[in-house]
Order: sequence, then structure tokens, then C-alpha cells
Amino acid sequence: MDEMFTEIKVYVKTLHLAHCLYRGAYSGLCCGNVYRDKGQCDGKNDRYDLGDKAFPVIHAHTYHITVLYTMNEPVIDLTKELDEFFDKYENTTCLTSDNPISELFKGHPNFHIWDENPTAEYMACSWCKELTEKFGNKHIRVSVEETSHNLVRYSEYTGWTIVTNIELPVAFPAFPDSEDITPLTGSNIFVTVELTSNKLDKNGMVIDFKKMKKILHEVFDKYDHSLILPKDCKLAKAYKENFEKNGIDYSRSRIYEVPVQFNMQDAIKGLFEEEVRNAFKNELELDSVNVKLEF
Repeated sequence: MDEMFTEIKVYVKTLHLAHCLYRGAYSGLCCGNVYRDKGQCDGKNDRYDLGDKAFPVIHAHTYHITVLYTMNEPVIDLTKELDEFFDKYENTTCLTSDNPISELFKGHPNFHIWDENPTAEYMACSWCKELTEKFGNKHIRVSVEETSHNLVRYSEYTGWTIVTNIELPVAFPAFPDSEDITPLTGSNIFVTVELTSNKLDKNGMVIDFKKMKKILHEVFDKYDHSLILPKDCKLAKAYKENFEKNGIDYSRSRIYEVPVQFNMQDAIKGLFEEEVRNAFKNELELDSVNVKLEF
């Protein structure tokens, strides 16, 4: 009898899909660039409160879908079945039934009515649950990437994970353990932030990506084009002495000091993780916060 084992399969699909958030949505691009709440329109930025009957502006994304699933036999491949499942969403529009423009598309084969606002969170969760039921496989994870910086993952075990990234050019010592002052190195650091939660807000999101990015920019903008040094190293002391001599406030410069135990990469990762945890602790009920760095 052949030995059974578990193999992880990866399926990737690209979909061109138009949508619009409507019920309960706030002002912003995804709800058609209009104010949904009466009295909040300030007449700026071409955003207007058009009420509940006006047609909101639909927009679209190139969605990159990734499905991870496990199979107990290596000969089983679900590519064909998954293609059939997702092909029905290619070049289609997804809206809720109460969206006033839905009546124009009703009955068309390229139009889908969904129960909730078609957020990336809803897509990932809905598709994951449909595939789990379809294939009888509970070990399925679905990722929906709507732009190169915004991604949502869902599995029954972890709930929703939203992912975004920021690019920061940062200088730091190549040899942080050197007792001498040495020239610096550095790189564009790609910071990937993952927030995991089992709860969604009233708009069907863990958090609006726009708000998430606003918070992250408030955290990381100070590190853009910055210098990060080992705490109390000779170069930091040299900067302090030079700035003091020239009447410059060292504490307001883009120079940051971190304790270094092993290497600068680990020290910077620890600094950024602490910053992100503190930034979101009062905003969301999160199960986990993870920061990944690519130097």
C-alpha cells in the first residue's frame, strides 16, 4: 500500500473584475468617490453626497488570486477545477443588490450579485468557504491582491490577514560591531506589514487600506531617508557633538539609535515591529502583527 502524505499545492489566477462598495460604505474611492453620509460633503476633491439613488462610480482592479491547498495524494491536481471556478468571475462586475446601478446589469451573465460589499476580505472569505465545501478540503487559504501593495488572505484557521508594504531608503553601518567609525551602507528596505484578525468592521474590512496606510505612513515617514545607528556608537556620538556645535537639535534629525545584539537587520526589524504594534493597538482587535523586512 502506497504511503499517504500531504503536499501543498499553489494555484494562481488573474482576474479583471469591476466592483463598488455601497451599503454602509464611507467616502472614498471604493464607494464611487462620493460621500455616503449626509452632511459630510465639503465640496472638495470632487466628492459629493449623491444620496441613495444616484449611481456611484464603479472602478476595477486586476486581482491576483492565489489558492494554497493540501492534497493527500500527489497525483491530484485541482488546476482545471479551479480554473472553471474562477473563470466565471473574469471580466465581470460584482455589486450588492441595493446598489442602484445593479438594476441596469440584472440578468447579464457577466454580472454577480453578492450579499455583502465586494471587498477583498469578502472575496477571499467567500471563495475560501465555497472551495472548502466544493472539494471537502478544510486546508485551503485564498489570497486576493488588488494592487501591488494591498493583499488580503483568508483561511478558516487564521481568519483574515491584510498585507501592505512600504519602501524606505535607509543608511546603516555595514559593520555595527566595529569599535572604529566605518563608512555606511544601506538599502531600500521593503517593509511588509501583516495584520491578522477574526473580526471585520461595518464595511466588511479588517481596516480600510487607506486608513492602514495613513497610520503606517505616520509611523514610517520619519524613517524615510534616515540613518539608523547602534545605540551610543562612536558615529552617533560624533553626530551629536557636531550638531551641538552647530546649534542643531539631534533629537529632531532623521538619525535613530537601536540596541544591536546580533546585526543591524535584526535590530531594525525589532524597532519597526514595536512601532507598528504601538500604532495599531488602540485601533483594531488584532490577533497578530507581523513585520517582514527585505533589504
